[in-house]
Amino acid sequence: MYSIIYKYFLLNKKLSIPGIGFFSIKEHAAKFNDEGNALLPPEQTIHFTKETALADKHFYAFLAKELHTEQVDAIKNFHDFAYQLQENIAKTEGAVLHGIGTLKKQPSGDYSFETEDFTQNYFPSISIKGNNTTTVQQEKKVHQQPTITDNFKDIEFLTPEELAAEEAALHKDYWWIFAIALGVIGIAAILYKFLY
Repeated sequence: MYSIIYKYFLLNKKLSIPGIGFFSIKEHAAKFNDEGNALLPPEQTIHFTKETALADKHFYAFLAKELHTEQVDAIKNFHDFAYQLQENIAKTEGAVLHGIGTLKKQPSGDYSFETEDFTQNYFPSISIKGNNTTTVQQEKKVHQQPTITDNFKDIEFLTPEELAAEEAALHKDYWWIFAIALGVIGIAAILYKFLY
């Protein structure tokens, strides 16, 4: 059951579990660190809020489709899962939701949530090394476009006679190669006819 719920969470970036609360994924773009010498990877942080879970028809339809059951059975199975999860959270070690984090019940009755930090394992930061002290963010270079004369200064132009000679070399007639090939094929056919 958990693998299907986790799949839904990753696809929709939200998950509501009755009696527990609401999980959501917030995305943060890649950015440079304060010193400007490393590019930090994009982050996805998981937030948990303890609130009353509302019935999500889209989630229940997804769950029924994945479980290959009727929607009523899928809802019952999900509520059984939520009840079991509440019992696991009440234990001293809490409940580990792989890929999401760990939920523990506090003496006050509230839940504490510790997110699982997997970003650093898959997306390390990229260090930027340079011999100057300016950062990539502060560097504003204006690149000069080459002029038209710069682009054509190394080109050699051909005279009309040289151009005609090159075209003639490209269009030489090679008809005699085809004639020899047809002759060889003809001789091979005659030999085949008389020898076999």
